[in-house]
Amino acid sequence: MNSNIDASISSDERLWRAVLAGDTAAFHAVVERYQGAISAIAFSVLVDFAASQDIAQETFWGAWKSRE
Repeated sequence: MNSNIDASISSDERLWRAVLAGDTAAFHAVVERYQGAISAIAFSVLVDFAASQDIAQETFWGAWKSRE
């Protein structure tokens, strides 16, 4: 298996475990890592930039709230 893929998965897992423990810096890192992708997916469906940004924000807000 590709070690770069393994490192990425491991990094994501470590970040999310830190998020689950309430680490806001880890959550910020997750947002930075995935905000562009989530916004792009939302934009491809909605074809509305402002709405895609809102969807991304709501996605991350939901993820933060559901960590408990």
